[in-house]
Amino acid sequence: MLTNHYQELEDIEYGVKEKLQVGSIIQLQAKCEQAVPE
Repeated sequence: MLTNHYQELEDIEYGVKEKLQVGSIIQLQAKCEQAVPE
């Protein structure tokens, strides 16, 4: 039972990290678009 619970926590932590990475990439793209005049 405990191992299953730990696996669940790891999955959640991994998902949060992935979302944070995606969020920072989107912010970087937005900054680049603002920096480059069309």
